[in-house]
Amino acid sequence: MFEETDVLTARGSDGHRSCSRHPSRRAVTLFEMIISLGVAGVLSASMVPMLRWSHLQQRASDRRIVAQEEVRNVMERVAVLPWSELKEETVKEWKLSPEVAAQLPDSQLTIRVDDQAEATPPARRVQVELTWRVGQQTTAPVRVTSWFHPPAGENP
Repeated sequence: MFEETDVLTARGSDGHRSCSRHPSRRAVTLFEMIISLGVAGVLSASMVPMLRWSHLQQRASDRRIVAQEEVRNVMERVAVLPWSELKEETVKEWKLSPEVAAQLPDSQLTIRVDDQAEATPPARRVQVELTWRVGQQTTAPVRVTSWFHPPAGENP
């Protein structure tokens, strides 16, 4: 009936006849679907390590902020001590707050009080340092240093 030279007609979406051997394609082929799923899979697989790294960096940042706040709080406690009690023996037994100790694994608080006898006026240098471990690695310490002077009229 039909010969190869015959032109097949089909109606397009607008209702007009089109003169084409192949009517317009609207569906996605299986090959295109497989390729697009492969590309999506590769993109998803590359996102997983990046999301993990981002999460670890956020946790490290949160821990550092907690450590900074705790060191500042300890220094405020030191600042309210009377000059006569501002000695290493007084502060060496101080511990971290339980909340901070729970957030910072293997944490260690160190408070040093050094007399600066050669300073004029006399002073005491106080350094508060906090370190902790993440896995097998010790993080960079958080330190705050302040100098305190005796009140006017009080002998050092």
